[in-house]
Amino acid sequence: MLTQSLDAEACLRQVLTRIADHPIAHIEELLPWKIAVNVPPKTEPAT
Repeated sequence: MLTQSLDAEACLRQVLTRIADHPIAHIEELLPWKIAVNVPPKTEPAT
């Protein structure tokens, strides 16, 4: 499932970084499944 392998913090960080200057006509580009392409997958902490 996409959400289990997705680093939610990294996605949110990217959205917050881009949203101020992002054109409203292209706001759908900031949806999680679009942002996830640009965010590396979540890594599990070492044990």
